[in-house]
Amino acid sequence: MVVKPVEGVTELWEFMNLRINSHPLHIHLTSFQVLNQQEFANVDYESGICSLDKPYLEEGSCFTEAPGDPYDYQKGWKDTVILWPSVITRVLIRFSTRNGSSFKFDPTDGPGYLWHCHIVDHEDNVMMRPFRVIRNSSTVSYS
Repeated sequence: MVVKPVEGVTELWEFMNLRINSHPLHIHLTSFQVLNQQEFANVDYESGICSLDKPYLEEGSCFTEAPGDPYDYQKGWKDTVILWPSVITRVLIRFSTRNGSSFKFDPTDGPGYLWHCHIVDHEDNVMMRPFRVIRNSSTVSYS
């Protein structure tokens, strides 16, 4: 499955770490900001005992805490974030330059981009996913 963000649009992406180790996740093309991170009961979730569709403190929720603000070192524009075990990390990505202007090139041209784990063994074992930016008809032409 290829994710297809629209150029110039801000999206919320959620990354769920179901494993016991951390993953330094890198997203190509654009920077993002960490919105929050939220711990969940991984084993219960994988066993189907609880749900991530229910908010924290609601009966049947897998969340074990409220969403937490990013740590100080996670604040600001990033291209890599650490995905902690049994934590959902939410990031806000705007598919444009940091100041919101159009890219100086056509990001919709070519094979697309990807996000991946910076641990090479993980990257080589499918912890990598493509995305292809879709042209936004309201954006200006490229320089």
